[in-house]
Amino acid sequence: MNDSIFWTLVTAAGVILAWLVIHLLWTLRPRRMWRKIKCLLGDHASGPVKAEVGGRNVQRCLYCDKVVYEYTVTKGSIRRTS
Repeated sequence: MNDSIFWTLVTAAGVILAWLVIHLLWTLRPRRMWRKIKCLLGDHASGPVKAEVGGRNVQRCLYCDKVVYEYTVTKGSIRRTS
């Protein structure tokens, strides 16, 4: 078999395989995949502010659990839990 024909077939098989994987992921959960792509690009969805250990309140992304905003708690701003 000719060398150029072999690499053409390997490239075509790779493109088809990549298309099938992307198509399967997109049809199974399109909204979730779109959010994952947006999180990879840095566009995070801010969740609720939650208290954490160390006197800080953090706001995490709803999808990738990365800290989006951090609020420090000082003596003047006491955190109250109910």
